[in-house]
Amino acid sequence: MKYEVQTQWGNRALGLICGVVASLALFFGCAAQDASLDAAGVNNQGNTPVDSYVQEAQNLLFENQILAANQKFKQGLTANSGHGSSAAGAALTDILLLPYDPAVSALLREHLGATTGLDANKDVIYSEGGLLYLMSRGVPFDDGDGFPGIKTLLVSDLPWSSRQLDTVGDFVQGLDSSVSDMMDVLVLVADALDPIQQNLDVAIADPNFTTIFVPGEVFHDTDLSLVIGKTELLALKTALHALHGGIYFLAAYEWDFSIEDLLGDQFADIQPNDPDYVEGWDSDDYALRYLDERLFRTVRNTAHIETAFVSADRGLTAFLTLLRDYESHYAGELEFSSADDLYVQELTELLTALQGSLTRSTPIPFTTPAVSMDLTPFKEGRVLPPGMNWLERVEIQDEFGSYFEWQVTNASMDTVVIQGVFTPEFTAEDGIEFEMSGNAEGFGTSVAGPLQEDVEDAYFSGR
Repeated sequence: MKYEVQTQWGNRALGLICGVVASLALFFGCAAQDASLDAAGVNNQGNTPVDSYVQEAQNLLFENQILAANQKFKQGLTANSGHGSSAAGAALTDILLLPYDPAVSALLREHLGATTGLDANKDVIYSEGGLLYLMSRGVPFDDGDGFPGIKTLLVSDLPWSSRQLDTVGDFVQGLDSSVSDMMDVLVLVADALDPIQQNLDVAIADPNFTTIFVPGEVFHDTDLSLVIGKTELLALKTALHALHGGIYFLAAYEWDFSIEDLLGDQFADIQPNDPDYVEGWDSDDYALRYLDERLFRTVRNTAHIETAFVSADRGLTAFLTLLRDYESHYAGELEFSSADDLYVQELTELLTALQGSLTRSTPIPFTTPAVSMDLTPFKEGRVLPPGMNWLERVEIQDEFGSYFEWQVTNASMDTVVIQGVFTPEFTAEDGIEFEMSGNAEGFGTSVAGPLQEDVEDAYFSGR
């Protein structure tokens, strides 16, 4: 059993940021537009005064006024705390506005070299001429011959200097605070997701809520109009719980290095007379060895791991509810009805077992030989002992010759992941067989393929 790690740092700092922001649109963008939809979409919740707030909010979305729409949705929720459309709209726009959250601003200022946080009142993401506007028109990040790119067009609106945006090395220069301190701020970002989850719960629990419509104008491409129903909201809950739990889990460990330590230029010019020099290594190899020595070595807050387990349990509950109930929901952007029924059934069985393993030893289906898994030992914080490596650089031979890649060591997997977790125990080298009968390969394409294709066409086709 092999566990491979391959690296490529990339070479453009804001290009990474653009990808993160555009990934928000990746979830929300869609292929299909229903010609029968008006600004209120297919949501027929009623014509009460509260519904007028929703209508006004959706009209504001047509005008790219995300913050104003968010405020209107929340006015509707104040007037009726159980109003599903208001709650769904508030949650969706809160997600879109997350880059402007005070916790994200603190992250940018204190740990990512920004001079200020982003300001929703000076919207650089969704406004006319903003990031998504430029990406939807095929404007590249870097300047071209005779025409400016995104980094030049938006440099006065972004909290980084033009020099910082030139390369990854320039961007990380001076980012010398510890990653542990940065994770503490990320915990605050994770906590900012809690009100969003609460509003998603309100919308899902409202029997009168069917869907809410988000116009493609939000994303500067009319093909990216959205019909968001309870299936999509449950998928969002799953993703947000995964993000929340992942941040808390990572924040539980000590990260005694900075971003500059890992991604800076110190590994670029290691010479043969340097004591750290290894013949044939490049900067990525040195950076990976540096990271290996500091990866999951010390636990600093076990309470964070407990919180991560709670998030995992809630996320699995949301996704299992989706898998069991999607046929009873209005068909929105995620086409679960197109997925292989047998695979959905088997996936439900597998995730039910995974949820059980959060609290006790639970048989894992589809394994040969049959094994049980108990994830509770991770609550104490599993670490790799000193003197043992996570990674090793291995030479690979193929028909074209040989090359090197970094792989996770079997010894580290045995020590941290397998021993005390699986019964009966096995080794990473021997492994176990895991095989489901349903069509797993086609699951993602069936459910989200059209959505992904349209977002790629809108932002990454270079049109």
